[in-house]
Amino acid sequence: MQHNSSKILTFALLLLLPLLTGCLNEDTQPQPEQGVKGRIVLSLVGMEGYVDAQTRATQTLTNYDGYTYTLTGTSLIDAHSISESGTLASLMNASSLEIEAGNYRLTVSNESGTQSGIGFPTYSGYQDFTLHVDDVVNVSINMGKPSNAKLTIVEDGTFSSKYGNATFTVGTREINLSSTPTVAYFPVGAVSYTITAPALSGSHVTDISGATGSITVEAGKAYTLTLKADPVTGILIPVVSGEHTGQFD
Repeated sequence: MQHNSSKILTFALLLLLPLLTGCLNEDTQPQPEQGVKGRIVLSLVGMEGYVDAQTRATQTLTNYDGYTYTLTGTSLIDAHSISESGTLASLMNASSLEIEAGNYRLTVSNESGTQSGIGFPTYSGYQDFTLHVDDVVNVSINMGKPSNAKLTIVEDGTFSSKYGNATFTVGTREINLSSTPTVAYFPVGAVSYTITAPALSGSHVTDISGATGSITVEAGKAYTLTLKADPVTGILIPVVSGEHTGQFD
């Protein structure tokens, strides 16, 4: 009786062996390799602009202050999401950036920089690329036209002969004007401004204590706001002109 029990047990183990082997194979299958890398080299960051009043050219960005980069993508190894960011200077100063193989978009921008006073031109651009294992990819970004607008504020003789030390205020930004044109940069949309200017001695007009106005501006275009004054009453007359059909540098 005991001999028969041993046969039954042996037979049962033989039946279970394929199932056990299958389970072991499932547990020991090689997993996708994580973090297999390649390298990217940012070879050029360019922007389109005017080198003089009429001639357009692509210029190489050499001052990285205020510029940041964002790298987003999906791994080719196991399709997980990848995201990192930093200063453009750190990326440009490195010989290369080692990252996982994947499909990526590299974005460069200085749009997040705080605008105060006259401000500065803002640019943004991106490049899509695929990086394979052990590959080296050269990434070049052209940031195209500026993403904000340029406004030149000019005091006409009718204004400067009656007022001095004028202030052009937009939100919390105060810009001190002078007899020479003042250039400032603003986000696209409506630029709502306030002008304050004390009357010059002997001009027989009263101070401008908060004249308001608004000008709508588009990305990459240049505008001129000329401040004139009525020759008798001294009432402010803002004149908008000179919209540029191209892009400024």
